[in-house]
Amino acid sequence: MIKLKTLALLVGVALLFILPATVSAQQQLPHVFIGTATGAQVTAWVDGAQVASGAITGGSYSITVNPGANSWGGKTVSFKIDGNDAAQTASFVHGGADELNLTAGAAPPTPTPTPPPVPTGAATVGTGVLGVNLVLTGVAGRTLYLFTNDTQGKSGTPAKSACTSAACLASWTPKATVGNPVAGTGADAAKLGTATHANGATQVTYNGWPLYYYNADTAAGDAKGQGFFGVWWVVSPAGDGITGAGSPGPAGAAGIAGVKGADGAKGADGKAGLDGKAGLDGKAGADGKVGAVGPAGLAGLAGDDGSNIIGIIAIIVAAVALLVAAGAAYFMGKKGATP
Repeated sequence: MIKLKTLALLVGVALLFILPATVSAQQQLPHVFIGTATGAQVTAWVDGAQVASGAITGGSYSITVNPGANSWGGKTVSFKIDGNDAAQTASFVHGGADELNLTAGAAPPTPTPTPPPVPTGAATVGTGVLGVNLVLTGVAGRTLYLFTNDTQGKSGTPAKSACTSAACLASWTPKATVGNPVAGTGADAAKLGTATHANGATQVTYNGWPLYYYNADTAAGDAKGQGFFGVWWVVSPAGDGITGAGSPGPAGAAGIAGVKGADGAKGADGKAGLDGKAGLDGKAGADGKVGAVGPAGLAGLAGDDGSNIIGIIAIIVAAVALLVAAGAAYFMGKKGATP
């Protein structure tokens, strides 16, 4: 019995720790932010990931940051207004609610144009993926362009660059080479050639078009010069300008956070516990002590043999007779006395 009580107590204590932890793991309390902002939409971010969004209506917003099963206590929540960083941040508190008036932060600095390095050997022209298109690329995968104001070299007409002014060359750098250019993966070696630029460099041509880098592109995959003034275009492996690609548009606003999912189905009941062992039989009681010997009974009177009774009767009769005789003598004496 004592063992069963102890087991029940231990199970109860375990449930006191397990049940709160289980509830906590299923759903943490959200943090609500309200305040003012100028724009169309506010988004909230934790650890570099968007976690909530809300519309700005009449200069005010309301946004609920729901951590789900995550424990975000003390984490930094940052905000964006229409995709631009807000100047304010906050610390996440489970079950918290704060008024936070958001203002746009300083605009990110404009990247400094970085012209490609001056070649010291034969230049390579390869290809890379831009959106759904395969385009020509140069050093470190940077996008190459053609300029439709240039003269395309074909049918005996030499290629000639029209980008010769200081203003044009400040944004566009001719792709130069030392020696004959080399075709990389996806490029057609037969379409490669060279032309002498006005600045004296040997410029690489492809399908007769002089090739350029746009200095505002800072990494592979950038194509900020695409469609510039309607005359600068990325180049297909066939050697034509891809005019249908369009200029990259601004990043779209973040989507609204999804609706909280329904609670999962109740789990199946656990198996019944094993039956406890039967208790041990109790020990047999000790034998009772032998009772004390009772005191000896009084000795009975000896019985008469019958003759004593007859004698007693005779004595009684004699006594009665004497009494009667005495009485009679008494009364007789009374009667014979003279008055």
